[in-house]
Amino acid sequence: MHDGSNVVQEKAITGNTVQFSNIPNGVYSVEVVGGSSGDYTFDNKYVFIKEKENQSELTFSKLKAASFRNQEIRLLGLSDQIIAKLNIDGQSETAKVSILTNAPHVYFANQKYAEITIKDASNKTIYNQVIEGTNAPVETKGVPIKEGYQVEIYHREAGSRLKSTENIVDSSRNTNTWVMTKWGLVNQQLKNDAKSEFEKQLRDLGDMLLGETSLKEAPISLSDEKKSFLVGIQSLEEPSKSEFMQKYAELLPEKLKGQDFQFVFKGLGDHLVTQMNVSLSNGLVTIETPENKPHVYFNKPYASITIYNKYGVEKYNQDFVGTTNYPAKIGQVNIETGDYIRVYHEEGESRLAVQNRSNFMFLDKAKTLIFKVEKNSLKAVSSQDIPVPKVEVGDEFQYILKGLGDHIVTQMNISLSKGTATIETPENKPHVYFNKSYANIEIYNKYGVEKYKQDYVGTTNYLRSTKQVNLVKGDFIKVHHIEGESRLVIQNKN
Repeated sequence: MHDGSNVVQEKAITGNTVQFSNIPNGVYSVEVVGGSSGDYTFDNKYVFIKEKENQSELTFSKLKAASFRNQEIRLLGLSDQIIAKLNIDGQSETAKVSILTNAPHVYFANQKYAEITIKDASNKTIYNQVIEGTNAPVETKGVPIKEGYQVEIYHREAGSRLKSTENIVDSSRNTNTWVMTKWGLVNQQLKNDAKSEFEKQLRDLGDMLLGETSLKEAPISLSDEKKSFLVGIQSLEEPSKSEFMQKYAELLPEKLKGQDFQFVFKGLGDHLVTQMNVSLSNGLVTIETPENKPHVYFNKPYASITIYNKYGVEKYNQDFVGTTNYPAKIGQVNIETGDYIRVYHEEGESRLAVQNRSNFMFLDKAKTLIFKVEKNSLKAVSSQDIPVPKVEVGDEFQYILKGLGDHIVTQMNISLSKGTATIETPENKPHVYFNKSYANIEIYNKYGVEKYKQDYVGTTNYLRSTKQVNLVKGDFIKVHHIEGESRLVIQNKN
């Protein structure tokens, strides 16, 4: 609920009723976002709060591809007055028949001057009205009209008095017959191009939205016109669809721009294998897996999720083998700008759905999808874009210095994230064959000033000890081992 541009309260829709409380009296606008709300419009855009308890009902309607498409056929009579109209509403899939006068043409008294008939897909008549020159019934009726339905109009003077703004009337015939298609009415005599007219009206809507700043800049969640436009584009075939997407890109929500993304992996029978929610604002990925066996036809990895840091180091991996039973589990992984998310699904074209929850757009489908995490969006990348980890790049490093018999002389753990070097030395004598410096560790600051130094003479007994040295960017670490080729191990723990 909004008061102007300010969000007063927001609630998740989990059922048929949503309850708000402690809202001052006033008029508030309603916005619905997320899920599949981009495909729906609703009435009652405003709610009025004036009593202790208030109720308001919102009725949602799923947008049809032709929700913006309205067609009209006009029947004219004496002196070219409009005597009747047929209006096709693409959203409600309704034909409204309006007979506007009881005297269409007095020269045709007691004679059939016009007739309107509508038949369903099985050729059953669901509406018929004969209009005589006089004593015509004045009425308005709504009749369903769906794909495959047929409209037939007879007009005694069709040559000059049966009209439409579209080229769908054959003025050489008194009787015109149309069939309803996905794109609109097609005259069975003219064979008009309904698809081209559909695209023309969609283009007109797009131009209108681009031309008015307030409509152009309105969020799609608050603009039924933008919703209709987007649904219309999604119904187009290629190459028209891509051409519209390119021309009207300013009006369309960017698929990858947003803060929240949901990945839904389905298995055999479309059951849920796992669901991953990515929150860029919280820097968190949550993977929720119900108890399930993904798909018994695949005794190999059926799906997988892998997350890498900006260096290409793996932070998280989970494979889902089709024939393996998985227990219910919830896992969380911290993410930050520069990380990479890779998802794989053997049946990704049909059973992997990725939705931008910020603008309810679905991303393109594929077996493998790879994204780079950016500040306010995901960026689609290829596997070649994920860096190959470099041995010296990371946050955690471990140095193990060994002695005679490969026992541990000392161990140094470096944490760049914590800014510490921890040197742990067990009680030991490094190597009795070396009565000189056998190994040493030295740490200097960026100016070359010594911060820490420890020599390990081979024949000296050393007591157990732990030392911690603070590290900052620019410091130097020097490690020496006389048998370094075989007894000094340095590992990148990432």
